[in-house]
Amino acid sequence: MLRSIRLVAWVFFAGGLFVGQVGWLALRWRMGNAVPRFVLVGGEAGLGLMVVGLFALLRTTPADAIRLPPQWSAGVILGGTLVLQSVALCIARLPLAVSRLGFPVLIVIIAALLVGWLICARRSAWWSVLVAWNPVAVIETHGAARVEIVVGLIIVGGLLVLGDAPRRRGG
Repeated sequence: MLRSIRLVAWVFFAGGLFVGQVGWLALRWRMGNAVPRFVLVGGEAGLGLMVVGLFALLRTTPADAIRLPPQWSAGVILGGTLVLQSVALCIARLPLAVSRLGFPVLIVIIAALLVGWLICARRSAWWSVLVAWNPVAVIETHGAARVEIVVGLIIVGGLLVLGDAPRRRGG
């Protein structure tokens, strides 16, 4: 019974975070600059709660409870990251320039490095979703191209260079 409830919670929070962001981005695109403040704040708050719920699940889920192979998890996470970054880039309503593509690419690289590091550390790759699918990472990479993205890449790269992730033995 508890396993079924946990599975429903995983689908609700992970799916809600992904689908909710696509829906919220589409709503923002449709309404343009006429988006009421309560819609912006409400969307951000709702998506933020999805992130908090996913964090709570990751903290309480036993390591052997996720039966999805790590490679499949990595594919879902990185594919979802690509979709979210692409949708946010399409709705930005700004001229597409090569310089604007740098930050979405960095988010995908950060997600890939995190997923690889987590899998090597024998932890759930889903921890990377807290960064890669975070509403701030999706929106701000296109709106403000914030420097935190570069800092995140440096931190993740530093963890990998320092060898903080244990090497997998065998296959």
